[in-house]
Amino acid sequence: HTDIRKHTFYITFDFREIFLSDLGVQSVVLTEPEESTPLSAKHKKSDHITEETVIQAVSLLIDQSNHPILLICETGKYRTGTVVACLRKLQRWSLSSIFEEYRRFTKDKVKVQNEQFIELFDTDLVNIPLNKPHFLDS
Repeated sequence: HTDIRKHTFYITFDFREIFLSDLGVQSVVLTEPEESTPLSAKHKKSDHITEETVIQAVSLLIDQSNHPILLICETGKYRTGTVVACLRKLQRWSLSSIFEEYRRFTKDKVKVQNEQFIELFDTDLVNIPLNKPHFLDS
């Protein structure tokens, strides 16, 4: 079993601590831009995520001292899906399997820019901890 959880839902600020405590979550990785605010009809954000953000997020995910850990973004699709896909690359999944999982979570609303990012992501940029988690075993 893995202590990384991926969810597609919104967490309201009023209930976040209670909800996360019920899940047993120790750490949360939120893959949103710093200037992020809740979406409204007037506010549309990019689904693009930076290489720096992905490296930081994957590094947090593979650090067992953060587990159990919850990885979230506003919709649980594009940014979170990109981070998970890059984690899958680190796990040496085939690109076809990575893209199949990514497309399943994006409900086939493919972002070509994200898929290109995933394909070109250099896993050597991620520092693997000495006591790496079991899900990174080859």
